[in-house]
Amino acid sequence: MAKSKLSINIITRPKTRCENKIGKNDGFISSTFICAITKKTAAYIVIILISVIVLSFGGCKRKTQKTSFLPAGPVTNEEYSIYSDLLVQLDEGYLNKNSILIVMRDLTRLGIAPISGKDLKSVKASLKKEFGDAINNDLIESFIGANIESQKLENKFDNSLNIVLLSKEKKAEIFGTVGNRWTKFYSEYPKPSVIIELSRVAFNKDRTKALVYYGSQFDSGKGGIGYYILLKKGDSNWNIVKKIKAWIA
Repeated sequence: MAKSKLSINIITRPKTRCENKIGKNDGFISSTFICAITKKTAAYIVIILISVIVLSFGGCKRKTQKTSFLPAGPVTNEEYSIYSDLLVQLDEGYLNKNSILIVMRDLTRLGIAPISGKDLKSVKASLKKEFGDAINNDLIESFIGANIESQKLENKFDNSLNIVLLSKEKKAEIFGTVGNRWTKFYSEYPKPSVIIELSRVAFNKDRTKALVYYGSQFDSGKGGIGYYILLKKGDSNWNIVKKIKAWIA
């Protein structure tokens, strides 16, 4: 029996220009693999890599801002407790809690004017210098971040304090008029009375320390003072640890 011959025709494909140029092997990377990645595919890969890098850096930036400068939301009950403890403990001659009427601005406020730019850096440097090791950078950043936006105050202070709230509109009505503005103020809020403003309260990470701004105007506007006040949490209340002068008039 005659043996049949099996004939196999191998069809070879023509080499691509990439293979002809590079050869069968260029170092450890085969030319076939290189040629499989077309210019269009490579362009897509480059775009994707750039997008990932940009989003990574952008995400980190947003995360940092969110941590330090996240709007604080409505004033909390814990903050009202701190405000009340602060007002009871403050030892100011004009602030006789038993008889004085405290006219409280109904918006939280950090100092005489909004702070930004150089003022922001100045406040940070002042807080760090004056309080020293009593506070850390996290508490300072938290304090600044909590006060980026003003928040509405309600009369949720301790009942022992004689407090009325002064709205922005009412303040403008009194002090935006011509003439003796303080006479008009005292006709609305009889002496003895004092205008007080408070910032939002910032806490350290374990919420054992609190930082707040307090400002006041009294004596027909001839006197005024502002403090940054550090408090520490006690068994039943918050106690003033240290206060530094922010301004004086």
